[in-house]
Amino acid sequence: MKNILKIALVAVAIILPTIARAEGAKIGVMDLVRIGEEARVMKSLNSQRDAAVGKIRSEVEAKGREFRQKEQEVAAKRGLITDEAFMREASRFQADVVEYDRQTAARMAGIETAYLEALRKVQRDHLDDIAKKIGNQKGFDIIVNAQAAIIINSSLDITSEVIKELDSKIRELDLGIK
Repeated sequence: MKNILKIALVAVAIILPTIARAEGAKIGVMDLVRIGEEARVMKSLNSQRDAAVGKIRSEVEAKGREFRQKEQEVAAKRGLITDEAFMREASRFQADVVEYDRQTAARMAGIETAYLEALRKVQRDHLDDIAKKIGNQKGFDIIVNAQAAIIINSSLDITSEVIKELDSKIRELDLGIK
């Protein structure tokens, strides 16, 4: 969500001055951060991501204990076996650690990719249409992210309406991660 917000803020910063010059343009605002925190589908996605990341962190902690034990076992062999044999064992141990780190990073990246794709799906399949519908009803020409605007008139903020409509359309979306 943070990456999408950054992209949205940059886009708004680039086009907002042009829009502001358009005479008579009625601009509404929508707080994407608040939607990300309050909409049920977003809470569901955040919960799924947090659970998956938490599971991996627990596994990493357990594997870290295993690796520390194995490291001590390998270190204890120093002087008991030939230097060449010790180096082979130490190298294998280091390769195991590096491979585990690589796999863990790939799993974490997979979670983040699934999460970002789910955010795009919510935006593409629901959020954009909801914002357009509410914006049209209110006579807005454009809707900007609230983080890129200073709201003078709270009647321009459609966030609560968007959250309510989004909650009625979609409550959950499976990230598809195990």
